[in-house]
Amino acid sequence: MPRLDKLPQLDALVLVPAVRLFVERASAARPNFALSEANASSVAALCVRLDGLPLAIELAAARSGLLEPWDLLVRLGARLSLLTDGPHDLPPRQRTLRGAIGWSYDLLSPHEQRVFRRFGVFAGSCTLEAAHAVVRASDEPVVDDFECIATLLDRGLLQKDVQTDAGPWLSMLETVRDYAVEQLSANGEFEHVQRRHAEFYLTLGEQVANPRLDEPDGPALMAVIEREHDNLRAALRWFVERGEAEASVRLAAALWSFWEKRGHWSEGLRWLETGLALDGAVAPAARAQALLGLAVMHRERSEFAAAARLAQQSAAIHRKLGEKVAEGLALIILSDALALAGDPLSAAALAAESATLRQGDPLSKAWSLLVCGYIAAYQSDFVRARTYYEMGLVLRRGQGGNELDANLLHGLGAVLAGADDVSSARPMLEQALALHCARGEPRGTARVLLSLGALLARQGEVAAGRAKLEESLRVFRELGEGVGVALCSLMLGVTLPEGMLAELGENPLTMWWRLSLGRDAPLATNLVAWRIAEESPSVPASQGSSVANGLTPREIEIMKLLARRFTNREIADELNLSIRTVERHINNVFNKTGLTNRRQTLDYAQRHGLLPGE
Repeated sequence: MPRLDKLPQLDALVLVPAVRLFVERASAARPNFALSEANASSVAALCVRLDGLPLAIELAAARSGLLEPWDLLVRLGARLSLLTDGPHDLPPRQRTLRGAIGWSYDLLSPHEQRVFRRFGVFAGSCTLEAAHAVVRASDEPVVDDFECIATLLDRGLLQKDVQTDAGPWLSMLETVRDYAVEQLSANGEFEHVQRRHAEFYLTLGEQVANPRLDEPDGPALMAVIEREHDNLRAALRWFVERGEAEASVRLAAALWSFWEKRGHWSEGLRWLETGLALDGAVAPAARAQALLGLAVMHRERSEFAAAARLAQQSAAIHRKLGEKVAEGLALIILSDALALAGDPLSAAALAAESATLRQGDPLSKAWSLLVCGYIAAYQSDFVRARTYYEMGLVLRRGQGGNELDANLLHGLGAVLAGADDVSSARPMLEQALALHCARGEPRGTARVLLSLGALLARQGEVAAGRAKLEESLRVFRELGEGVGVALCSLMLGVTLPEGMLAELGENPLTMWWRLSLGRDAPLATNLVAWRIAEESPSVPASQGSSVANGLTPREIEIMKLLARRFTNREIADELNLSIRTVERHINNVFNKTGLTNRRQTLDYAQRHGLLPGE
C-alpha cells in the first residue's frame, strides 16, 4: 500500500499494487478516469482505509462512474454499506465486502464467532492479556481462547502486528472490524463488552501511567501506553458518553504525565476538562490529581495564570486530605507557574514549602529542590540555583535513569555555562541530552538542545550551535510550546508570527533565557541582542583568520568599533545593545584573541583585514 506521509510521484504511485488495481477498476467504470495530481492523495488514502483488500478496492473503484475519489473517501465511514454490487461473474458471497467477510464468519464455530465479534471493540491492536480480559465475561464458561485466536489468525480475520517479550499484539483490519462491531450489536453484546474494555484500560492506565513514567522503566511503559493510546482514548470516550464522571476523571488523571511527556497537551487538556465538567461524584483525591494534570497542560501551553489557579485548587484538596507528598507536588507545579506568570517571590516561598513537605521522600524532595533551583534561576540568583541543583544531585547519588537526573544535570550545566565554566558545562549538558534522548522525551530534549546550542554559539561554534537551536526549534514547534519556539527563533534571528511576543509577554521569555543560559537576559526592547546564533553573513577571505580564532560576526563588529576607539556606551548605542551585553562581548573578544587591552585591538584589526582601506 502507499505511504501517506511521503506520497510518491505519480509514475511511482501508479505502480503500487493497491493503487494500480483501483485505477484499473475505476477506468473500467469510467473510461476517462486517470490518476492525477488532483486525485492522487485521495486514491492513496482510499487504498489505505480499505486495508489494501482487493475486493474492497474493486468495490470502491466500481463507484467511480458516479463519485470522485474524494467523494468516496468522505462516504467511506460506512464501508460495508457502500461497498456492494461487485462483479457479477463472482459467487454471491464475493460480490459485496459484507458478503465476503460474512461467509468467513459463518464458517466459524459459535465460540469462535463470539471471540471474533468481541475483538471488534479494540481500537488498533491489543495484547493477549487484554483480549482474554475483554472477550470472555467472568460468568461465562472457560473455553480455550488461544485456540479460537489461532483459528482467527489462520483465516485472516485477525492480524499479528508485532511480537514483544510480553507476547504478540493482535489487530483487525478496519473493514473486518466494522463487520465485527455490526455483529456484536446485532447480538446485543456491544454495551457489556465495551464496558469490560473500558474498565480493563482504566485499570491499565492507573497501573502504568502516573507517576511511574519518571522512573527508569518509564520509556518502556510509555511505549506500551503509546501503542495502547487508541484503546485508552476509546475507554475515555465511552466513559464520557455515558456520563461516568468518576471513571472519566480517574483515567484522565492517570494519563496526564504521559500526555505531558509526549506533547499531547491539547488532547490532554480536552479530556481532563471534559471529565471534570461531568455531573456526578468524584473522589477528592482523583479530582485533585486531575486538576494538577490540567494545570500542567496549561503550563506547557504557556497559559501560566490558568495553570497557577488549577494547581492551587489541587494543593488545597490534598492539604484537606492530609496528603503531604501529593500537596508538595501540587505546590512545585504552582510555584513554577507563578514564577512564569510574574510572581517569583511567592513562587520561591511555595517551592521551599514543597521541599519541607516532601522531606521524608528523597526522590520527591529532589524534585522540589530542582524547582527551587528553577525559581532561583528565574530571579537571576544563579549561585543559589547551583546550590539547589547540587543538593538534588547529592540526593540522587548512586541512582540514575530517572527523568529528574537529566533535569538536574541540565540545570547545573546551564548555570555553569553562564559562569563561563565551559569545560564542566558542556559535558554535563551533553549527558543530560543523552538521557532525555534515551528516554524518548521530546520536551526535555528540546530544552537541553536550546542550552547546548546557545553555549556553542557563544563560544564561537556558531554553525554547531545554530544546528542545535534549529533542532530545538523544530521539536518545540511540533510540541506547540510557544515560549520555546519564541526563544529559539529570537536566538536564531528567525521571524516570529505577528503578535506572538506580545501574547507570550516579556516575563516567560526572560525567565526561560535565565534558566537555559544561566545568565541575565538582554533587554526586551533590544531584540537584536537576543540573536546569539544568527546566520553568519559571508565573510571576505581576508577575515578568515579572525573567524578561525573563534570570533562570531557580532564579536567582529565589536572588535572593529574597539579599534576605532569607541567607548562601551558608544558601542551600545551603535549596535543597539545593552552595556552589559557589550561588556560580555568584549570579554569574549579578549579571551579568544589573547589581547589584554583596547590599544592592542587596532593592530589586531589591521593585521586581520577588519579595517579595509586603513
